[in-house]
Amino acid sequence: MSSDLVRARRALLRTPLIVDDLDHDSYALVVSNLSAVRQWFDDECSWKVDHDRADRTVRLFKVHADPPAAAPMTAPDVTVTPRRICLALVAAAHIADQGAASIMTAAALRDRVVETCNSHDDLPDLDLASDQTDRRDLTAAFRWLNDAVGAFEVIDGDLADAVATEDGNALLRIRTSVCAMLLTTDPPSDPSTPVHQVRETLQPASVEGRERQLRTGAVRTLLDRPALYRDTFDYDDLPPTARGRLTVQLRRVAVDVDLHVEQRSEGWAAIDTVPQQPLSTVAFPYRSSTAAHCALLLAEHAASLARTGTSTITTRQLQTRTRGLIDTYAHRARWAASLRDSPATLTAEALALLVAHDLLVPAADPGVWTITPLCGRYAPLPATSAPDDGNGSQSTLDLTGTEDA
Repeated sequence: MSSDLVRARRALLRTPLIVDDLDHDSYALVVSNLSAVRQWFDDECSWKVDHDRADRTVRLFKVHADPPAAAPMTAPDVTVTPRRICLALVAAAHIADQGAASIMTAAALRDRVVETCNSHDDLPDLDLASDQTDRRDLTAAFRWLNDAVGAFEVIDGDLADAVATEDGNALLRIRTSVCAMLLTTDPPSDPSTPVHQVRETLQPASVEGRERQLRTGAVRTLLDRPALYRDTFDYDDLPPTARGRLTVQLRRVAVDVDLHVEQRSEGWAAIDTVPQQPLSTVAFPYRSSTAAHCALLLAEHAASLARTGTSTITTRQLQTRTRGLIDTYAHRARWAASLRDSPATLTAEALALLVAHDLLVPAADPGVWTITPLCGRYAPLPATSAPDDGNGSQSTLDLTGTEDA
């Protein structure tokens, strides 16, 4: 197998929009292998690769295995004004710029919108601290993106509180492709026209077609996320021979992009074998980050609970644990003062990392998180064998466990 072809596939998975002016090497690599790259993504994922010669860009168009349900362009109780649409588009631009990230906090999005608006003369100024109208407009813009467009969904916290108060926050599952399409779509003539990522609406009529659809969805999930669990798709509906074909396809696809697939009783995990140029744009753990260090310690706590048979943890429990971690590590590990003085904010940022890496997932009840098998298999390594994380601690996580863990 050509190493250039493997690197070209990985380049598009890491950065679905490659611009020649910004990354000439990746652009040239993909273009020189364009036919084979297109064929592979079409065969394995039913994803399309577009090459724009005029703009000198290559784009991977992803259709996700679990697209959001269609929503109308207007939210019932949100008055849409040009100013609010402007603020929504600024927020959408920041979401679209997140690359492969799937989780961010509302506070981070709020702060970026405010910074952008106040630094450009042609955008409306925002003063959330003293102007109630600004708070209302930004809240309405966020709600329009959430309720009408489907640019993100709130999985924890209060969206209005995140805008109105400095300490307020909410955890968002963002959809970068929706925002990218919103920014490149002409305003619809009919306000009820949905602006969404491409959806698969036709169900295959044959058994073979349905099996292929399930396998394609499984491949997409494993390329987009670190783990694929059997209970998240219709695995039990597949006959034994089809399950075997699925496993073979997952392993083949993994080899094609330098991933190692590990199969266990609950599903499959994709382990990146090229840490110098990882597929994920969300590094965890990584150096000199208070939130990442805290998330690492919260993951160890959640993993210890999972080993005792506890399957969930609440936001309040995580905040309580964070307060204890601040007492233990804040000064010794030189945690950022702005975060150690606000346990709720630190918990939200750490939680965003844990959710982004599927170590915790939202449970049915608000504020409750399911500890995934992936998190349950993590364990701390001895300090002597782990690299310093830049925060004065050598705690890390190791994917360990038995074959049936």
